[in-house]
Amino acid sequence: MQEISFHLEATSRTTNEEFLNEAFGPEATEMIITSHVVNDDNAEWETEAGNDTEDRIFLLSLDEADKYFADDESRIASCTAYALAQAGFKTDGDTDDTEGYNWWLRSPGSSEKYIAKVNYNGKIDPYGFPNMPAIGAVRPALWINIG
Repeated sequence: MQEISFHLEATSRTTNEEFLNEAFGPEATEMIITSHVVNDDNAEWETEAGNDTEDRIFLLSLDEADKYFADDESRIASCTAYALAQAGFKTDGDTDDTEGYNWWLRSPGSSEKYIAKVNYNGKIDPYGFPNMPAIGAVRPALWINIG
């Protein structure tokens, strides 16, 4: 298991290049703005997060997952056919393949080898899980210019 750079370099590169090209058409891609992404340390576990970044597509932080969702229920992730095709899988034993996925946050977890997450039931988990590509889903975030 590797230590995590909370810039999430490989994920950031993949989501920004491939995801933009695959998920949006040219017109929608033009609306997505580059954002200054602040990578705060995990205060509960005192884990350092690393450098801030400039990205068009990013993962939410612990604080943002709390701020931008009204409650646990609203944080429950649904899985699209695209995500399932990319090897999305469930960890709660439920047989419904469309709802209730763990998803990564960009914040560090309890150590340099863990990443914070949102559990399948929508609860924010600052302890997180190991940095292993097969664990959890990626739920990209972005800001758009609608003007």
